[in-house]
Amino acid sequence: MESPLGKPQLWLNPVERVRFMWTLPEFSNLGNLESLQVENSFAKWTVTMYPKGVEEEDNRYISLYLCLDSSSNETKLKAEFEFRLINADKKTERAMKFHRPKTFAMGQRRGFMRFYTRFELYNSSPELLPNDVLTIAGQIIIHLEPESNILNPAKPLVDSKMVQYFTYLFEIQKFTDITFLIGDRELKAHRPILAFQSKVFGAMFESDMLEKNTNLVLINDIEYDVFKAMLNFLYTNEAPNSDMVKELLMPADKYDLIRLKYKCQVDIYENMTIEDSAEVLFLADLHNCHILKDRVLDFIAINAYTVVTTEGWRSLETAQPRLFAEAYEEISTRIVV
Repeated sequence: MESPLGKPQLWLNPVERVRFMWTLPEFSNLGNLESLQVENSFAKWTVTMYPKGVEEEDNRYISLYLCLDSSSNETKLKAEFEFRLINADKKTERAMKFHRPKTFAMGQRRGFMRFYTRFELYNSSPELLPNDVLTIAGQIIIHLEPESNILNPAKPLVDSKMVQYFTYLFEIQKFTDITFLIGDRELKAHRPILAFQSKVFGAMFESDMLEKNTNLVLINDIEYDVFKAMLNFLYTNEAPNSDMVKELLMPADKYDLIRLKYKCQVDIYENMTIEDSAEVLFLADLHNCHILKDRVLDFIAINAYTVVTTEGWRSLETAQPRLFAEAYEEISTRIVV
C-alpha cells in the first residue's frame, strides 16, 4: 500500500552537515532577540531566537530563524535545517524542520514564527527550563553543487562509446586479469575497469594482499547473481533490476561504488511502501545511507499510525532495538513542515 500523502523528495547530492547546541541561561530575563553564530567550511549562518515572538501578535510564542550571513563565493545556497528543544532528561521535546532544501540568498532568513508556546515552555514535563536554562539543538544540511561526475552520481563516468566497449569486454570475457570465486562459480573481470570505478578495488589490486599475487578473489558474503549484477553495472552502466536493488546496496557500500549506491537508493525509495518502510530504514542505517535514512524517517512519521501496525515495524522492535529506539524517538518528535 502506497502512502496516501506520498513521499518527501529524495536528494542525494553531496551535503555538508553542521550541528550545534545552544544553551541560554536566565531565559525568563532575556530580551527581545538572541542570536548564535554558526559556521561551516564555506559559509556563516546566524540562528536567531525571539523569546517573545517576532511580531506583537505572536508574543505567546518563541520564534526561531536561520539566516545566511555570507558564503565564500557569494552565491545562493540550498539547505535543510531543524531546531529541537531539549528537556531536562536530555531528550528532544519539540522538533520542527524543513525536510526539503530551501534556497537562501545572502541575508535571507527562514524559520518558524510560532515554534513553541511560552505557556508550554514553562509548564512542560520533564521541564524544558531546568534552573531557567533553555537548550536548543539544531542541524543545518547544506546541499553542495556537484563539481565533477564523481560527485554527481546521476551521470556516467565514461561516454557512450566507452560503455559499448566495456560491455563488449564483459560479454566476451576475454583479456581478463582477475577472477572472483563465489562458491564454486567464477566471474572474470578486468582490473583497470574495476579500479577506475572503485577506490576499494584499486587499493586491493595495488596492495600486497593475496589477491594481487594470485589474481583470485574469494567472495564469501555476496551471492553469485548479486555480484554478477554489480559487475554488469560497472561495465554496462545499465540500471540494476528493481528486484535486486536491496541486495546490491551491500556490495555498493562495501566497494564504495558511488553511482550504483545512488541508483539503488533512488530505486528503493521510489518503490518503498508502508509495509516495507521499516526494512528500508534498517538497510539505510546498515549501509550508511544517511540521507535515505532521514527521508525514510520522514515517511514513517507521516504515516506513523499505519506503519506501526506492520510486521516490519514489529520485527524492527524485536531484532534491532537500538534502531527502533532511535526511530521511535525521531518520529515521536518529528513534525514535517
